[in-house]
Amino acid sequence: MAVIEAETGLERRIVADPEWRAGAAWGRHTKGHPEDSVAEHVAEVLANVDRGAHDPATRARLRLIALVHDTFKHEVRWWWPGRGDHARLARRFAERYVDDEGVLLVVEHHDDAYRAWRRARRTGRWRAAERRAIALRDRLAEHLPLFLAFYRADNATGTKAPDDLRWFERLVA
Repeated sequence: MAVIEAETGLERRIVADPEWRAGAAWGRHTKGHPEDSVAEHVAEVLANVDRGAHDPATRARLRLIALVHDTFKHEVRWWWPGRGDHARLARRFAERYVDDEGVLLVVEHHDDAYRAWRRARRTGRWRAAERRAIALRDRLAEHLPLFLAFYRADNATGTKAPDDLRWFERLVA
């Protein structure tokens, strides 16, 4: 498992949590995620945050999002109500540590723009995807810049292509 260098007391508490550690150690190669563990992906996102964060406060928020965003994929159970989305599971975990609504919203919705784009690419229903993307923009409201900063850091990992990110950026510009 990749080593995640916690920088604050809050980050140290998160990475010491047994639930977080179990999720960080988990891994399954998927399209866009060739890493051996979630921790390796998180480390890559954190490196992108370091390159792209413009101020210390935003960097700290982005680091929190990066630490938890994919860490609960191992607990997804598609057939179990309330357990079908890793991002919602991650938000519930993050709520134990963080009360920053922007951080929590980005954790919860970090894959929603990609999902809208992916569904449209598969079905050809681009208007529906655009409506979903605009609804996401509206839901994020003043937290949209934080979402976009995280989306860029997360998208520049593994073998991910930028098509979905560019599509969303054009829609919300």
